[in-house]
Amino acid sequence: ESDDTDLDGPVLGFCWFPTQSRLLCWTATNIYRYDIGSNGKWTKSTNLDAAPGAVTGVTDIKAFTTYVIAARGASTAYAYSTDGDSWTSSVLTGKYANGFLVAPNTASTADVLWKFKTPNEIASTTSPIVEWSSVVYVGDTSANITNIFLINNRLLIGREDGLFDYDSDGAVHPILPEFRVNKSTANFDYVTDWQAGVYFSLIRGMGEITSSYAFEPMGPLQNVGDVGKVGDIVGLASDKDWLYVVIDEGTNTIIYKGRETRTKEGVLRWEWCPWVFLSTKTCSAAMVFSIGKDQLAGSAYCCQSAGCPSGG
Repeated sequence: ESDDTDLDGPVLGFCWFPTQSRLLCWTATNIYRYDIGSNGKWTKSTNLDAAPGAVTGVTDIKAFTTYVIAARGASTAYAYSTDGDSWTSSVLTGKYANGFLVAPNTASTADVLWKFKTPNEIASTTSPIVEWSSVVYVGDTSANITNIFLINNRLLIGREDGLFDYDSDGAVHPILPEFRVNKSTANFDYVTDWQAGVYFSLIRGMGEITSSYAFEPMGPLQNVGDVGKVGDIVGLASDKDWLYVVIDEGTNTIIYKGRETRTKEGVLRWEWCPWVFLSTKTCSAAMVFSIGKDQLAGSAYCCQSAGCPSGG
């Protein structure tokens, strides 16, 4: 933090705000921005609704056009900002959101801001200050939407009990209905894309889905024989060369990096390497990013349970 102390709690996520060239992160009780080229520290946002105050209860942050938008759950209005410091609570009818995604509209003519609200609602808008579209219901109310993401420019909706496709005609289709018997709050909680696939947390492991909707379980602890290691996915990230998977293995948390390679026989297979040993410190967010033309600010960025140190 700017006063050389740790942040006030575990970092829950990150967001790059391109129009301001700022990296943001958030905890349960504050939003912080990283002061690039200044003091190199995390600084708290200071204003909410034109008064001193913190933006609490953030569940997701996304940048869209000139705004950065902070979701605050199904019963607290989201907040938006043009600088990452001063925030305004939405007063729109559709002001509640658990998460956001910037993706094409159903006609694929322009990017819009999509949101999901638990248990089973999605909607879109052209601006966080413009009223939202009519709600689309995805599945029933017995399970929550956990994430929304794109594959092959198609909007997918991950729920605790399955994965759904939202097509250009506005219809919802189940893709993996077998997940109904594998219901978990961890399903699709973490998602990242890498090369031709999308990778996501799945119960106590992870899965891959391709642009043709082919699904396969995979991950660093998949098919490890009699090693007997299990763990929970607590972070996913990627760059052009590697897929990064953060796994809480109970006593220790480890960041693995992996990629598909071909054997001498031409067989394509995954190879994984334990990359960062976090020991007993826990992780809840990972991100790969670079800042500036030459300055690398982070590779597989992970914040631990004690919070981020003052230097980021």
